[in-house]
Amino acid sequence: MVSGEYKDTDTFQGASADDTGVTAVYLGPQLSFTWASKLSAQIGADLPISIDNTALQTVPDYRVRAGVTWHF
Repeated sequence: MVSGEYKDTDTFQGASADDTGVTAVYLGPQLSFTWASKLSAQIGADLPISIDNTALQTVPDYRVRAGVTWHF
């Protein structure tokens, strides 16, 4: 799976905050399971292939995602 995020720099009271922007692209596996027709689950990992931030800031080395869905 390929995922990503983009966030432009913020402005505060008309002034640009130059240290708040980030562009990141992630690539990683994802597994999805479905039980009957009402319950499903997924788990995935995102490993960064490109991270470009506008200044010194914390960015994730990797991301782990998980979710469960129940239709009733």
